[in-house]
This record gives sequence, structure tokens and C-alpha cells, in this order.
Amino acid sequence: MRKCFLWACLAVLLLASDSQAGWRRQARMAARSGESYVAQPAPVYVASASMEPVEVGDAVDALDEVNATRAAAGLPPFIRDDALVIAAKGVTRFRAARLLHGHANDFSFLPAGASASAAGAEGDSYFPPSIGWHTCCTYESYTYAGAAYTIGRDGSRYMSLFVRR
Repeated sequence: MRKCFLWACLAVLLLASDSQAGWRRQARMAARSGESYVAQPAPVYVASASMEPVEVGDAVDALDEVNATRAAAGLPPFIRDDALVIAAKGVTRFRAARLLHGHANDFSFLPAGASASAAGAEGDSYFPPSIGWHTCCTYESYTYAGAAYTIGRDGSRYMSLFVRR
């Protein structure tokens, strides 16, 4: 019985790594040819307890919340960059669908032609919506930004912030 369980776990891990290798391979090939690869984040479906697909809710543009957090700390507001907002929305939907806290190859969600100096995520902890905005890069001296969050089926708020000079 124990051997069967271990073999089943190994099979699941191999299948999961193979599916992730596909988009990584595409991204590497695009980079070599000078093109940009953008992961297709929408629509994202996840399995529910009944094994029926469940679509993750919409990502919310959160730059106003980030700027309010910065203002409370005496910092100037970020200037909205629509391409960075698109990237942030894509990342948060992807992570919320998979219940992934922290970074998830964030830069692959940048639209073609967009650039970012850094990306912030909420980290590896559970953050209920009541805690407010909580990502790295929030208090740093960048000029342009895009931010978003998506509430996952676990109730966590998956936050992302892209910034550039």
C-alpha cells in the first residue's frame, strides 16, 4: 500500500513538472529568437472539492490602495502604467487559481514591449483582505507602477505590484 502511494505521488510530481516545463520551454525559445513570451493568464480554472472547474474572480486594480499606503508613509504616489497593471492582474489571477503565495515567474506576465524593474508579491504567508496592502516594492523609490489583487478560493488576497523607474 505504501509503495503504491509513493509511486502515485511520484507520478503526480512528474506530470506537474512536465506541464510547467512546457511554458518555460516556450519562454526560453521566444527569448532566444528575440521575441517576448507572455503567459496566457485568463481564463484560469481550478478544481473545486467536487472536481468541477471553478473560475477565479476578477483581478482588482489596486494602485490607488498602494498609493494610499505610500501617502500614509509620507511618500509620493506611483504613476499608473497600464501595461504594469495588466501584468499584475495576470499574475494575481494565476497565483490565486493555484493558491501560490509569493512570486510565480512574474515577469512572464508582462505584455509585449512592457518592462519592469522589480515585482512585489505578498510573500509566503496568509494575508486576509483586512490587513491592507502588503508587498515588497511598496515603499521604494520607483516612479511608475501597476498593482492588482485577486481573492483566492481560500480567502487569501493574492497581491502583485510591478514597478519601474
